Amino acid sequence: MNTNVLTALISASAAVLTAVVALVLNHRAFTGLENRLTAMDSNTNSRFIALENRIHADMQDLRSEVREDIKLLTGKVVEVDNRLTRLEERLGK
Repeated sequence: MNTNVLTALISASAAVLTAVVALVLNHRAFTGLENRLTAMDSNTNSRFIALENRIHADMQDLRSEVREDIKLLTGKVVEVDNRLTRLEERLGK
């Protein structure tokens, strides 16, 4: 075999081998990147779900407190109304 032909074959096969190795490494890198992005997405989703749950629980507690405050306020309004009615009766209105 001629040395020029052998040199050309080695050069061509080296170029092809380099391209194949680059493709394999790029595929592995992109797969690793995709896995990391998927993990980040999953982590972010779980953190947002936890935050939503905490906000929902806090809102439930706040609703309960507001409900109790309204009951207390209503009771005070009724008490003031009763006292005012008694005062009006005493004054003869």
